Amino acid sequence: MLEQLETAYRRLIEHEQPAEDEAQRLLSVTEDMRWYADRIGLERWDKMPQSNKWSFEQNLWHLTKQAQGGIASIPVKPIRYYIDRGKACVGLAAEILALFENGKSE
Repeated sequence: MLEQLETAYRRLIEHEQPAEDEAQRLLSVTEDMRWYADRIGLERWDKMPQSNKWSFEQNLWHLTKQAQGGIASIPVKPIRYYIDRGKACVGLAAEILALFENGKSE
């Protein structure tokens, strides 16, 4: 799924031709998600940390689908939209990890 996210982001970059700093910031979402994926552990990707929280995998899937649909959307959303959504999911990944590590997951 992480490879699909990176591919979708690269396609958005190709299509939109953003400034280099925006392109790098978008790609940094994938790097951050990989880092959290390793820390969360593959065995917990599909586990909901709490009943009202999406799993890491659900967040990653949502982010990937959003990025994949980005090129087809009319009007096309600016790259900053995808950066903001991506960084929000990175924050959720940090929260998921904290819930697992602090034993507050259900």
